[in-house]
Amino acid sequence: MEVALSEYLNRRCVEEDIQNDFNNFEWGINPDKIPKFGFTGNPGINVKIEDPTNPLEFFEQLLTDKIIENIVIQTICRYKQISVNTK
Repeated sequence: MEVALSEYLNRRCVEEDIQNDFNNFEWGINPDKIPKFGFTGNPGINVKIEDPTNPLEFFEQLLTDKIIENIVIQTICRYKQISVNTK
């Protein structure tokens, strides 16, 4: 079943509001309780780059479709918050 875009965005905005409320507390850092983990990965660039002289390929590795989707959703959610508060 296909969900209308407006319904999907409304649901995501509500989920974001709930998550924001849940996370609305002050974080604190106690350096004595921060666990230390050793690095076990492979250093360096671990993605396939066809042309290492092309900066766009590196940029596309960082700015994925999922990130762009999240930026669009957050922008629409913020617009809705502002438009409700200015009426």
